[in-house]
Amino acid sequence: MLDRVIPRARFLVAGLGLLSLTGCAISRMPILNPVGPVAGKQTELLLIATVTMLLIVVPIILATLWVVWRYRASAKSVDYDPEFTSSRTLGAVVLFVPLITVAVIGAITWFSTHDLDPYKPIAGKQAPLEIQAVGLDFKWLFIYPEQGIATVNDLVVPVDRPVTIRLSSDPMMTSLFVPGLITQIYAMPGMETRTNFLADRTIELQGRNGNYSGLGFSHQHFKTRVLTSEEFEHWLRKVDASPNMLDRAAYDALVKPTDGYPVTAYRSAQPGLFVDIIKKYSPAHTPPARLSAAAPSVDADNKHQEGHH
Repeated sequence: MLDRVIPRARFLVAGLGLLSLTGCAISRMPILNPVGPVAGKQTELLLIATVTMLLIVVPIILATLWVVWRYRASAKSVDYDPEFTSSRTLGAVVLFVPLITVAVIGAITWFSTHDLDPYKPIAGKQAPLEIQAVGLDFKWLFIYPEQGIATVNDLVVPVDRPVTIRLSSDPMMTSLFVPGLITQIYAMPGMETRTNFLADRTIELQGRNGNYSGLGFSHQHFKTRVLTSEEFEHWLRKVDASPNMLDRAAYDALVKPTDGYPVTAYRSAQPGLFVDIIKKYSPAHTPPARLSAAAPSVDADNKHQEGHH
């Protein structure tokens, strides 16, 4: 009796141990631990699509193994029919099951794509915090037009407040990606893209450039910190004490290619700098300097000129 129980107990313990290790690994995957409603819906879409496809993939793998085992050379199967050519039932399964699967995933993706439009504002108790992000060689510049400050490689936002990021680049194509918080958004010189998000808990994540743009792109990382309101105000006062100022001359020096640029804070950023960066490559494009209820929104023609998500 013990000879049977002990090996089974060892197998069960090993299985539970493997599951616990898997849980630890998942806890370290930002995409599977979303921060905020937008990232949460994106994770739900990812899991639904994965499970739907597994409903096809797993039976096919099992059926393949079963066929290999049943019709192996050493088997003495009595139902083997060498004249078999086709089966209507099997043909219907092979044809309609993938069609239904594609239709279901396509419908879910279509509705989710419209629901998760990056330009779609997020409702909140406070007005959205506007941040203007510029992808450079090989660093990220974040301008806070309302506060008149800027940072390099340090994206700081308050918890439970909607955030609108206006994104462009200088001089190459880039993409901003913060797994678990901001989906990958592309940006091109002379164009503007946007994304909206809301973080519902304090956390520190790592963002990066997700688009190959040269030898230094692999080091183009930045910290993303979600702070409480009090911590965010303290951080603003700390930036206000910085001796650095981001004027046009400082920006021209900053835009030169560098690898491993340190985190830098500027207590003052030149007003309208983000618009100047866009007009540098697209003089006819005149986006608003700041987004607000009083400021004119981007009209249809301008929006047509903006980049793709």
